[in-house]
Amino acid sequence: MKAAQTLFTAGSQAYGDGSYGEAMDNFKAAFITIPPVPAVADQRRAFFRRYQSAAVRFTEVKIEEARWAEAEQTLEDVMTTAKENGIPVSIIDPDVRRLLG
Repeated sequence: MKAAQTLFTAGSQAYGDGSYGEAMDNFKAAFITIPPVPAVADQRRAFFRRYQSAAVRFTEVKIEEARWAEAEQTLEDVMTTAKENGIPVSIIDPDVRRLLG
């Protein structure tokens, strides 16, 4: 849990600095580091929500830069991560689905 919290803190700092790619990577690593057990399910979901929030911001930057393939791949990675880790569809940010079209 300590490693996950360290990654989450680093992600929060990067997000605050506008380094959305770095934030996204740290939040995803924090999410993956937490085991899928009931005792930490709420924290794990919170970490996933922050990961997808950073991914949406990163995607918006890539869209502004006309880097369409990178933007699409980022959102597909969010969906794949959710599916592989048993994240309910109800937790997927509507912006992820909207931006994927």
